[in-house]
Amino acid sequence: MRPSYHQSPRDIAVRLVTAVGVSLELLHQLHGLHARQWDLENATRDPAASADQVARAKAEIDASNARRNQLIDAIDTATSYPPPLRGARYYSETIGEMCDRLLILDLKVAALERRSPSIDSEETPTVQGIKQVCAHLSVAAAQLLGDIAAGQAAVPPRAGVKVYHVPAGDGAR
Repeated sequence: MRPSYHQSPRDIAVRLVTAVGVSLELLHQLHGLHARQWDLENATRDPAASADQVARAKAEIDASNARRNQLIDAIDTATSYPPPLRGARYYSETIGEMCDRLLILDLKVAALERRSPSIDSEETPTVQGIKQVCAHLSVAAAQLLGDIAAGQAAVPPRAGVKVYHVPAGDGAR
């Protein structure tokens, strides 16, 4: 059961990609990837996990993050934005990045629902925060779509490069 106090984060992401003509398959792949990564993160926190199991899970998380960035790029590549007109509104996220954030939030909502079947009536700080973020992102998504349609959206270039600390002279990975 999805919360009734707002449109679910996943529904907002579906609305975004559908409105700009992006295949829902990319969104479903990204959601599945996040669910798998959630499981891997939990595996690394298992007190019974051996060091080798944790290392394997961490390596899989790194590979998953690379795939995540590829999927966000694919969503953004499939999205065409008209050139912004003078006086355009500037946005801090691309459609792919916003969908990525929404899908992670959707997993958090699902985790809360597993703990308590109806988070609608819960008023913990965590639930209140999630409700506020969902309401905000729903409005932001609608505004972004309206601005894209009107040629008034200035969306940032996608720069989803993962850079790890490496010793001097070794270059970025």
